[in-house]
Amino acid sequence: MTSLAIVALAASMSAKQGATVQPKLLRQPDIYGSTIVFTYAGDIWVGSTESGSVARRLTTHPGPESRPQISPDGKMVAFAGVIDGTQNIYVVSINGGEPKRLTYSSMSEQCLGWTPDGKVMYATAEGTPYGGRQQGLKIVDPKGGVPMPTSIDEIAAGSFFEDGNRIAYTRFASFNFNWRRYRGGSQGKVSIYDFSTNTYSELPSGREQSYHPQVLGNSIYYISDKANGTLNLYKNTNGKDTQLTKNTKADIKWPNTDGKTLIYERDGELVHFNPANNSETILAPSILSDNLAVRPAMKNLVPYISNFSLSPSGNRIVLEARGEL
Repeated sequence: MTSLAIVALAASMSAKQGATVQPKLLRQPDIYGSTIVFTYAGDIWVGSTESGSVARRLTTHPGPESRPQISPDGKMVAFAGVIDGTQNIYVVSINGGEPKRLTYSSMSEQCLGWTPDGKVMYATAEGTPYGGRQQGLKIVDPKGGVPMPTSIDEIAAGSFFEDGNRIAYTRFASFNFNWRRYRGGSQGKVSIYDFSTNTYSELPSGREQSYHPQVLGNSIYYISDKANGTLNLYKNTNGKDTQLTKNTKADIKWPNTDGKTLIYERDGELVHFNPANNSETILAPSILSDNLAVRPAMKNLVPYISNFSLSPSGNRIVLEARGEL
Protein backbone atom coordinates (compact mmCIF):
# COMPACT_ATOMS: atom_id res chain seq x y z
CA MET A 1 0.00 0.00 0.00
CA THR A 2 2.88 2.37 0.67
CA SER A 3 3.85 2.24 -2.99
CA LEU A 4 0.40 3.44 -4.03
CA ALA A 5 0.45 7.11 -4.97
CA ILE A 6 -2.75 8.67 -3.76
CA VAL A 7 -3.24 12.37 -4.32
CA ALA A 8 -6.38 14.37 -3.60
CA LEU A 9 -7.49 17.93 -4.09
CA ALA A 10 -7.84 19.14 -0.52
CA ALA A 11 -10.80 21.31 0.33
CA SER A 12 -12.54 20.37 -2.92
CA MET A 13 -15.69 19.61 -0.97
CA SER A 14 -15.34 22.63 1.31
CA ALA A 15 -17.61 25.61 1.11
CA LYS A 16 -16.75 28.06 -1.65
CA GLN A 17 -14.01 30.46 -0.67
CA GLY A 18 -15.17 33.92 0.24
CA ALA A 19 -15.06 36.55 2.89
CA THR A 20 -14.07 35.48 6.38
CA VAL A 21 -17.15 34.85 8.52
CA GLN A 22 -17.45 35.42 12.25
CA PRO A 23 -16.07 32.18 13.70
CA LYS A 24 -17.04 30.14 16.71
CA LEU A 25 -14.60 28.27 18.96
CA LEU A 26 -12.92 31.34 20.40
CA ARG A 27 -11.33 29.85 23.50
CA GLN A 28 -9.33 30.36 26.70
CA PRO A 29 -9.60 34.16 26.91
CA ASP A 30 -7.89 36.61 29.24
CA ILE A 31 -8.47 40.33 29.74
CA TYR A 32 -6.61 43.51 30.70
CA GLY A 33 -8.77 46.61 30.64
CA SER A 34 -10.30 46.69 27.16
CA THR A 35 -7.65 44.36 25.70
CA ILE A 36 -8.36 40.65 25.35
CA VAL A 37 -6.37 37.64 24.21
CA PHE A 38 -7.76 34.26 23.19
CA THR A 39 -6.94 31.15 21.19
CA TYR A 40 -8.39 30.35 17.80
CA ALA A 41 -7.25 27.73 15.29
CA GLY A 42 -4.23 26.86 17.42
CA ASP A 43 -2.88 30.41 17.56
CA ILE A 44 -3.15 33.31 20.01
CA TRP A 45 -5.04 36.43 18.98
CA VAL A 46 -5.31 39.92 20.50
CA GLY A 47 -8.60 41.80 20.39
CA SER A 48 -10.70 44.34 22.23
CA THR A 49 -13.93 44.49 24.21
CA GLU A 50 -15.04 47.33 21.94
CA SER A 51 -17.81 46.63 19.45
CA GLY A 52 -16.59 46.07 15.90
CA SER A 53 -12.99 45.43 16.92
CA VAL A 54 -10.66 43.48 14.65
CA ALA A 55 -8.43 40.81 16.22
CA ARG A 56 -4.81 40.37 15.15
CA ARG A 57 -2.82 37.18 15.25
CA LEU A 58 -0.09 37.18 17.90
CA THR A 59 1.48 33.76 17.20
CA THR A 60 1.83 31.87 13.92
CA HIS A 61 3.86 28.75 14.72
CA PRO A 62 2.40 25.52 13.22
CA GLY A 63 2.38 23.97 16.71
CA PRO A 64 -0.56 24.83 18.99
CA GLU A 65 -0.42 27.62 21.55
CA SER A 66 -2.83 27.65 24.49
CA ARG A 67 -3.97 29.35 27.71
CA PRO A 68 -2.65 32.89 27.04
CA GLN A 69 -2.34 35.09 30.14
CA ILE A 70 -1.74 38.87 30.12
CA SER A 71 0.84 40.23 32.56
CA PRO A 72 -0.24 42.56 35.42
CA ASP A 73 1.13 45.58 33.53
CA GLY A 74 -0.59 44.55 30.27
CA LYS A 75 2.66 44.47 28.29
CA MET A 76 3.32 40.72 27.88
CA VAL A 77 1.45 37.50 27.23
CA ALA A 78 2.54 34.19 28.74
CA PHE A 79 1.31 30.97 27.15
CA ALA A 80 1.97 27.27 26.69
CA GLY A 81 3.30 26.40 23.26
CA VAL A 82 4.51 23.40 21.26
CA ILE A 83 7.22 25.34 19.48
CA ASP A 84 10.56 23.67 20.22
CA GLY A 85 9.34 20.16 21.03
CA THR A 86 7.46 19.59 24.28
CA GLN A 87 4.71 21.97 25.37
CA ASN A 88 6.58 24.51 27.50
CA ILE A 89 6.05 28.06 28.76
CA TYR A 90 6.76 31.13 26.63
CA VAL A 91 6.26 34.90 26.83
CA VAL A 92 5.80 37.40 24.02
CA SER A 93 5.16 41.13 23.84
CA ILE A 94 1.47 41.89 23.49
CA ASN A 95 2.49 44.02 20.51
CA GLY A 96 3.99 40.97 18.78
CA GLY A 97 7.47 39.65 18.13
CA GLU A 98 9.47 36.50 18.73
CA PRO A 99 8.31 34.41 21.73
CA LYS A 100 10.85 33.80 24.49
CA ARG A 101 11.09 30.33 25.96
CA LEU A 102 11.07 30.19 29.76
CA THR A 103 10.98 26.46 30.60
CA TYR A 104 12.77 23.43 29.19
CA SER A 105 11.00 20.48 30.77
CA SER A 106 10.51 17.23 28.89
CA MET A 107 6.98 17.11 30.34
CA SER A 108 3.97 18.97 28.96
CA GLU A 109 3.22 22.15 30.94
CA GLN A 110 0.25 24.51 31.33
CA CYS A 111 0.33 28.28 31.75
CA LEU A 112 -1.82 29.38 34.71
CA GLY A 113 -1.32 33.13 34.92
CA TRP A 114 0.84 35.70 36.71
CA THR A 115 1.70 36.45 40.30
CA PRO A 116 0.94 39.98 41.59
CA ASP A 117 4.67 40.86 41.41
CA GLY A 118 4.93 39.91 37.74
CA LYS A 119 6.16 36.30 37.69
CA VAL A 120 4.67 33.58 35.47
CA MET A 121 2.87 30.76 37.28
CA TYR A 122 2.55 27.42 35.53
CA ALA A 123 1.67 23.78 36.14
CA THR A 124 4.24 21.06 35.56
CA ALA A 125 4.70 17.44 36.59
CA GLU A 126 8.46 17.90 36.75
CA GLY A 127 9.65 17.37 40.30
CA THR A 128 6.28 16.41 41.75
CA PRO A 129 6.04 13.38 44.06
CA TYR A 130 3.43 11.64 41.89
CA GLY A 131 5.59 10.31 39.08
CA GLY A 132 4.16 12.67 36.49
CA ARG A 133 0.53 11.81 37.21
CA GLN A 134 -0.26 15.21 38.71
CA GLN A 135 1.06 18.70 38.02
CA GLY A 136 2.36 21.05 40.70
CA LEU A 137 2.81 24.82 40.79
CA LYS A 138 6.05 26.50 39.76
CA ILE A 139 6.90 30.15 39.20
CA VAL A 140 9.39 31.60 36.71
CA ASP A 141 10.66 35.11 36.00
CA PRO A 142 9.61 36.35 32.53
CA LYS A 143 13.19 37.58 32.06
CA GLY A 144 14.39 33.97 32.39
CA GLY A 145 16.17 31.96 35.05
CA VAL A 146 15.61 28.82 37.08
CA PRO A 147 11.93 28.10 37.85
CA MET A 148 11.02 28.24 41.53
CA PRO A 149 9.09 25.31 43.06
CA THR A 150 6.27 25.93 45.53
CA SER A 151 4.51 23.96 48.25
CA ILE A 152 1.60 23.10 45.94
CA ASP A 153 1.96 19.68 44.32
CA GLU A 154 -1.53 19.53 42.78
CA ILE A 155 -2.89 22.34 40.62
CA ALA A 156 -4.79 22.76 37.36
CA ALA A 157 -5.99 26.40 37.51
CA GLY A 158 -5.71 29.24 39.99
CA SER A 159 -5.47 32.91 40.86
CA PHE A 160 -3.43 34.77 43.49
CA PHE A 161 -4.87 37.21 45.99
CA GLU A 162 -3.49 40.74 45.80
CA ASP A 163 -1.27 40.20 48.86
CA GLY A 164 0.68 37.52 46.97
CA ASN A 165 0.57 35.21 49.99
CA ARG A 166 -2.60 33.31 49.16
CA ILE A 167 -3.87 31.52 46.09
CA ALA A 168 -7.32 30.17 45.19
CA TYR A 169 -7.00 27.16 42.92
CA THR A 170 -8.39 23.93 41.50
CA ARG A 171 -6.32 20.87 42.29
CA PHE A 172 -7.40 18.58 39.45
CA ALA A 173 -8.04 19.14 35.75
CA SER A 174 -11.28 17.18 35.79
CA PHE A 175 -12.90 20.08 33.91
CA ASN A 176 -11.28 18.46 30.86
CA PHE A 177 -13.13 15.19 31.41
CA ASN A 178 -16.50 16.56 30.23
CA TRP A 179 -18.20 14.02 32.49
CA ARG A 180 -21.57 15.36 33.55
CA ARG A 181 -22.34 14.70 37.21
CA TYR A 182 -18.89 13.22 37.85
CA ARG A 183 -18.33 12.86 41.60
CA GLY A 184 -15.16 10.77 41.89
CA GLY A 185 -11.84 11.43 43.50
CA SER A 186 -10.99 14.20 41.03
CA GLN A 187 -14.15 16.16 41.81
CA GLY A 188 -13.62 19.86 41.28
CA LYS A 189 -13.34 21.94 44.44
CA VAL A 190 -12.02 25.41 45.20
CA SER A 191 -8.93 25.25 47.41
CA ILE A 192 -7.11 28.08 49.19
CA TYR A 193 -3.48 27.92 50.22
CA ASP A 194 -1.67 30.46 52.40
CA PHE A 195 2.08 30.41 51.74
CA SER A 196 2.85 32.65 54.71
CA THR A 197 1.28 30.26 57.24
CA ASN A 198 1.51 27.01 55.25
CA THR A 199 -2.22 26.36 55.71
CA TYR A 200 -4.77 24.78 53.38
CA SER A 201 -8.54 25.18 53.25
CA GLU A 202 -11.46 24.67 50.86
CA LEU A 203 -14.67 26.49 50.10
CA PRO A 204 -17.67 24.50 51.39
CA SER A 205 -18.85 22.02 48.78
CA GLY A 206 -21.47 19.36 48.28
CA ARG A 207 -22.10 17.12 45.32
CA GLU A 208 -21.28 19.80 42.77
CA GLN A 209 -18.17 20.45 40.73
CA SER A 210 -16.44 23.82 40.98
CA TYR A 211 -13.54 25.06 38.86
CA HIS A 212 -11.32 27.96 37.81
CA PRO A 213 -11.41 30.30 40.83
CA GLN A 214 -10.56 33.91 40.06
CA VAL A 215 -9.82 36.47 42.78
CA LEU A 216 -11.32 39.97 42.62
CA GLY A 217 -10.60 41.94 45.78
CA ASN A 218 -11.83 39.89 48.72
CA SER A 219 -14.14 37.74 46.61
CA ILE A 220 -13.52 34.47 44.77
CA TYR A 221 -15.38 34.06 41.49
CA TYR A 222 -15.65 30.51 40.17
CA ILE A 223 -17.77 28.28 37.95
CA SER A 224 -19.92 25.48 39.37
CA ASP A 225 -22.67 23.08 38.28
CA LYS A 226 -24.48 23.20 41.63
CA ALA A 227 -27.60 24.54 39.86
CA ASN A 228 -29.17 24.66 36.38
CA GLY A 229 -27.33 21.51 35.26
CA THR A 230 -24.56 23.61 33.71
CA LEU A 231 -21.42 25.38 34.86
CA ASN A 232 -22.44 28.91 35.84
CA LEU A 233 -20.60 31.79 37.52
CA TYR A 234 -20.64 32.16 41.31
CA LYS A 235 -19.08 34.53 43.82
CA ASN A 236 -17.92 33.69 47.33
CA THR A 237 -17.44 36.62 49.70
CA ASN A 238 -16.68 35.99 53.37
CA GLY A 239 -18.03 32.46 53.04
CA LYS A 240 -21.31 33.48 51.37
CA ASP A 241 -22.05 32.11 47.87
CA THR A 242 -23.99 34.08 45.27
CA GLN A 243 -25.03 32.69 41.88
CA LEU A 244 -24.36 35.31 39.18
CA THR A 245 -25.45 33.60 35.93
CA LYS A 246 -28.22 31.10 35.25
CA ASN A 247 -27.54 29.80 31.77
CA THR A 248 -29.07 26.37 31.11
CA LYS A 249 -27.85 25.74 27.55
CA ALA A 250 -24.06 25.76 27.77
CA ASP A 251 -21.23 25.66 30.31
CA ILE A 252 -19.02 28.59 31.18
CA LYS A 253 -15.38 27.65 30.55
CA TRP A 254 -11.96 29.19 31.17
CA PRO A 255 -12.87 32.31 33.19
CA ASN A 256 -10.13 34.89 33.71
CA THR A 257 -9.89 38.33 35.27
CA ASP A 258 -7.74 41.44 35.41
CA GLY A 259 -8.96 42.13 38.93
CA LYS A 260 -11.78 44.38 37.72
CA THR A 261 -13.92 42.44 35.22
CA LEU A 262 -14.07 38.86 33.97
CA ILE A 263 -14.03 37.17 30.60
CA TYR A 264 -14.92 33.59 29.76
CA GLU A 265 -15.90 31.20 27.03
CA ARG A 266 -19.44 29.91 26.54
CA ASP A 267 -20.83 28.01 23.57
CA GLY A 268 -17.85 28.94 21.43
CA GLU A 269 -18.21 32.66 22.12
CA LEU A 270 -16.39 35.10 24.39
CA VAL A 271 -18.42 36.75 27.14
CA HIS A 272 -17.38 39.86 29.10
CA PHE A 273 -18.81 39.98 32.64
CA ASN A 274 -19.05 43.21 34.64
CA PRO A 275 -19.24 42.52 38.41
CA ALA A 276 -20.49 46.05 39.07
CA ASN A 277 -23.93 45.21 37.66
CA ASN A 278 -23.63 41.46 36.94
CA SER A 279 -24.09 42.09 33.21
CA GLU A 280 -22.84 39.95 30.33
CA THR A 281 -21.73 41.20 26.93
CA ILE A 282 -21.00 38.79 24.07
CA LEU A 283 -17.81 39.81 22.28
CA ALA A 284 -17.44 39.25 18.55
CA PRO A 285 -13.98 40.39 17.43
CA SER A 286 -13.55 40.06 13.69
CA ILE A 287 -10.88 37.60 12.61
CA LEU A 288 -9.51 38.50 9.21
CA SER A 289 -7.40 35.68 7.83
CA ASP A 290 -5.99 34.56 4.51
CA ASN A 291 -7.80 31.23 5.05
CA LEU A 292 -4.67 29.36 4.04
CA ALA A 293 -5.92 26.07 5.49
CA VAL A 294 -8.98 25.96 3.21
CA ARG A 295 -7.27 26.85 -0.06
CA PRO A 296 -7.28 24.03 -2.66
CA ALA A 297 -4.03 22.06 -2.57
CA MET A 298 -2.65 18.74 -3.76
CA LYS A 299 -2.02 16.37 -0.85
CA ASN A 300 -0.43 12.93 -0.68
CA LEU A 301 -2.92 10.89 1.38
CA VAL A 302 -0.79 7.78 1.85
CA PRO A 303 0.13 8.68 5.47
CA TYR A 304 -3.56 9.11 6.32
CA ILE A 305 -5.04 5.88 4.96
CA SER A 306 -6.99 4.08 7.71
CA ASN A 307 -9.21 1.57 5.85
CA PHE A 308 -9.63 0.16 2.35
CA SER A 309 -11.66 -2.40 0.42
CA LEU A 310 -11.00 -4.15 -2.90
CA SER A 311 -13.75 -4.64 -5.49
CA PRO A 312 -14.76 -8.27 -6.41
CA SER A 313 -12.99 -7.94 -9.75
CA GLY A 314 -9.87 -6.60 -8.14
CA ASN A 315 -9.81 -3.67 -10.58
CA ARG A 316 -10.93 -0.96 -8.18
CA ILE A 317 -10.21 -0.01 -4.61
CA VAL A 318 -11.92 2.32 -2.17
CA LEU A 319 -9.92 3.96 0.60
CA GLU A 320 -10.64 6.02 3.67
CA ALA A 321 -8.32 8.93 4.41
CA ARG A 322 -8.82 12.00 6.58
CA GLY A 323 -12.48 11.12 7.09
CA GLU A 324 -13.31 10.91 3.38
CA LEU A 325 -13.72 8.01 0.92
